[in-house]
Amino acid sequence: MSKMKFSLKKTMKIFLEGLFFLFVLLIAYFSITGFIYRNNPKEVPMPLGFNMFTVLTGSMQPYLSQGDKVIIVKTDVEKLQIGDVISFQNEGMLVTHRIVEINKDYNDWTFQTKGDYNNANDRFLLSSDQIVGKVAFRLVPMNFIQKHFTPRHLILLTGFGFVVAIFYVTYLYLNRKRQY
Repeated sequence: MSKMKFSLKKTMKIFLEGLFFLFVLLIAYFSITGFIYRNNPKEVPMPLGFNMFTVLTGSMQPYLSQGDKVIIVKTDVEKLQIGDVISFQNEGMLVTHRIVEINKDYNDWTFQTKGDYNNANDRFLLSSDQIVGKVAFRLVPMNFIQKHFTPRHLILLTGFGFVVAIFYVTYLYLNRKRQY
């Protein structure tokens, strides 16, 4: 019984360490690509095939609200369907709307989009090369945090998170020394 308990404890420890490491990597990835995008908004960085962006307007309400964070995934245009929510470049801005019509002429695809909250379709057709990717999911807790906490609170929460991370890493380091 004690071997099983030890094995479960060790498995949980490895799992939590891996989860923590993945979380740190994702924060670094989103921070670096966000910095690149802010400095050159005409190029949408997606080196690993996905990225996180902030919805800037309420044109997609109630599905997406202003300030929501969305994960965009690169998608082949052949796989897009009517009803998919996509992000695309239009006049130097990243826009997220729903596909309402798809046209294919030979090898050229065009897409008609519309914001859910808007009364009419967008006044332009999209070409394949304007499409950045498809919305994979939205991060609802991020929007909740932004709406209910001031920047000062967020700085304090981030600082607290770093302190907890430092204590956790120190605990792991000291615990490993004792085992050997």
